[in-house]
Amino acid sequence: MLRAARACARARGLLDFDSVANLSGEQVDLRLAAAGHRRGNDLSLLMATRLLSKGTALRGDELATLALRVKVGDTAAATATLAKIQGVGPAVHPHVLRAGKTSSHGT
Repeated sequence: MLRAARACARARGLLDFDSVANLSGEQVDLRLAAAGHRRGNDLSLLMATRLLSKGTALRGDELATLALRVKVGDTAAATATLAKIQGVGPAVHPHVLRAGKTSSHGT
């Protein structure tokens, strides 16, 4: 199921952070809905805002840099990058760092 959701998101450009960073919140919300992620106005807007923030924080080479930081155990630098993403607070950081170390995807 996760692969199908990821494929839908990718098909709508939601995993291309350089592109996402240039969209409006409304455009991200529409793409999320097209990808099957309509969860009601408040939750959909929250998800769009977080995805837009993630796109802004991880555009360019930042995603690869974050993956490398996690892989080599540079927790301080990885945490600083994660702190730029709205909705990804300090309670989430250890989970991302742990998942990144065990994932074949890096993040």
